[in-house]
Amino acid sequence: SPELSSDRREAQRATAEALKALSERHRKAILLRHLEGYEVPEIAYVLNGTEEQAEQWLLEGETKLQDRLGEWRGI
Repeated sequence: SPELSSDRREAQRATAEALKALSERHRKAILLRHLEGYEVPEIAYVLNGTEEQAEQWLLEGETKLQDRLGEWRGI
């Protein structure tokens, strides 16, 4: 339906804006994990960090992303 399509476009726009607001490392870590399917050791390698740093970037980035999307959704 047109309403669903409009809602989906708005959700995509909100997600893109929320991703843009993240630091480069947080954004790259999330995209590598969730779009490319990389595991933490691979993310650490690509981003030139340790596995612990990669886990932290993912956790912080995901938390910030959820917070921003929660604001958009009024949660």
